[in-house]
Amino acid sequence: MQDVDDSSVLAEAICDAIAKHTGLDSVRDARAVVAAQLAPLVAAAIAGRRAAALSHELRNPLAVIATSASLLAPRVGDDERGRKHIARIDAQVKLASSLAHELLDGASPRPILLELVALHPLVLDAVESANLPPTVSVTINDDAPAAVARLDRRRTQQILGNLLSNARAACGDHAELALAITRDGPHLIVTVQDNGPGIAREDFDRVFALGVSKSAGGHGFGLAISREWARAQGGELAISPSDVGARFALRVTRAEGA
Repeated sequence: MQDVDDSSVLAEAICDAIAKHTGLDSVRDARAVVAAQLAPLVAAAIAGRRAAALSHELRNPLAVIATSASLLAPRVGDDERGRKHIARIDAQVKLASSLAHELLDGASPRPILLELVALHPLVLDAVESANLPPTVSVTINDDAPAAVARLDRRRTQQILGNLLSNARAACGDHAELALAITRDGPHLIVTVQDNGPGIAREDFDRVFALGVSKSAGGHGFGLAISREWARAQGGELAISPSDVGARFALRVTRAEGA
């Protein structure tokens, strides 16, 4: 086989091979098929490079925010609400800094760290960290209040944060969000239900595709990455039929005896 050292020649050779083995009429048709398949991957790669560059620049403002929060903390005194917000700023800055470093690492992302976690408090933390406006109604129905799961705490909070953020985007600032925790054999299920326009059944798989977003300002990474994180810790993220709005279900592994 002749060596090919030019990407354009290699592309022509690939398209020619596809045309011959798939019955397409021409290399042009094959090129169109290849382009359609590769376009989302190319877009994701470009976005990834931009995200890595931005994450490098984000470290400085994050450091300033962290320093400012630490300087303000003593001035809060006995103001419980003020201390709560300072603690929230500190936690979110640490999370953002960790994500920025992870983006810079690129090929070696943070590994999944499984631990035993009480699920109800984790869900409460996710709702609080989502920073939803007071006009958004949130209810939590817990059929397993003492349940403990084996999961990656941070990844799971990020998954739930993505679901809550998407639900708010779909429904606006007056969204009605219903969360539920249920047992399902060796698993625990956390569902997030909204009262928005919902998602057509034919789009159930498509919403998890990288680069696909139903939101005007979305980039199509949140659900794709969230499903990847769910599966990496032995769980699953899926969308289920709903008469009203959209309903997403996160499945995690229940700790033995919990």
